[in-house]
Amino acid sequence: MHAVIYISKADSFISKAKIKEMLLKSKSYNKNHEITGCIIYYKQQFLQLIEGSEDDVRDLYKKIQQDNRHTQVTTLHDDHCGGRLFPNWSMAFYEFEEDDSAVHTRLQLDKIMDQATVAENNREAFGVLEGSAERLLAQDKHELFNTVRRLFGE
Repeated sequence: MHAVIYISKADSFISKAKIKEMLLKSKSYNKNHEITGCIIYYKQQFLQLIEGSEDDVRDLYKKIQQDNRHTQVTTLHDDHCGGRLFPNWSMAFYEFEEDDSAVHTRLQLDKIMDQATVAENNREAFGVLEGSAERLLAQDKHELFNTVRRLFGE
């Protein structure tokens, strides 16, 4: 089992309709290639985990890197993992609204992470995903996250 986690900047012209269309296509592709994962969208940025066989994940990630609907694709994690974090999701999608309160955002993120199947052999990938999601959502006005970051020196 292999996992890739990346963050990218969405094209400024991408609409919610285009994102939904992209998700429908990706769910079909992922199901056919036994790829699972999770994608988070916030403030024109994507944070995505894709997991499956190494060949399938690498092939998909090459396509993702060449997709013109986003730029600045930055790999956060690219490694073998012992098991899937999201075995039942061909691609779960979460969109956080900019005007959500910090507490609501925290509860939503906890809800997503609680659905992950975390075991000793995939704990590193989970840590990267959770930490990256928290940093993404901590941008600007989320006082709760910013306070936690100051307290723990992140």
